[in-house]
Amino acid sequence: MSETSEYYTSKVAVVTGGASGIGLALAETMLSYGSRKVVLADFNDENLKRETERLNAANPGKVLGLHCNVTKETDVQGMIQRAMEFGGGRIDFLFNNAGAGLGGHFDEQTNEDWEKAFALNFYGALYGIRAVLPIMRAQGGGHRRGSDESAQYGLRLFQQLNLQLLIVTPLQKIHIIEPFVANVGFVHNEGGRASRLRNLAIEEYRAEKARLAT
Repeated sequence: MSETSEYYTSKVAVVTGGASGIGLALAETMLSYGSRKVVLADFNDENLKRETERLNAANPGKVLGLHCNVTKETDVQGMIQRAMEFGGGRIDFLFNNAGAGLGGHFDEQTNEDWEKAFALNFYGALYGIRAVLPIMRAQGGGHRRGSDESAQYGLRLFQQLNLQLLIVTPLQKIHIIEPFVANVGFVHNEGGRASRLRNLAIEEYRAEKARLAT
């Protein structure tokens, strides 16, 4: 068992948008790592029924599918409550995965388009965090490790799923993401004068960091 898989073993995970795509891959990975319970939350009932049955056939009693429209806070609150009950009173991980892109030309997008995008991509995550936070606080936290280490576990997971990510982090935290990125972009202000944007391959960044350290 790897260190990454051990981190997720015997945990309870909830994945929104969990019946297809990246969310489904996350759920399958959690199960392969030995998670005790996994909840798929999705608004597509057909996908939800099919994938819940498929995963439960391979992992009896470990998977619960719940209909949830993350743009409705009452839906999210009810889903989190049922997920907690399914998990025996706890939730260790909430993956706010549900989301969608906003396509088309900017000048053709209406206020209604933007409101739908924010309802799904912003408020959906907000509602999830707001609902699960009291549960995680009561159980002593959703993660039992420091934030830097938790970030590295997440990055290892995404690496195994072959996801391409844009990671935004403070400059002093680059060492956390360094093993997982190909390029580093940052604003450089030498001598406190003129700022400029630099984009270095990770090998160039490491060489410059070593040079400055000597």
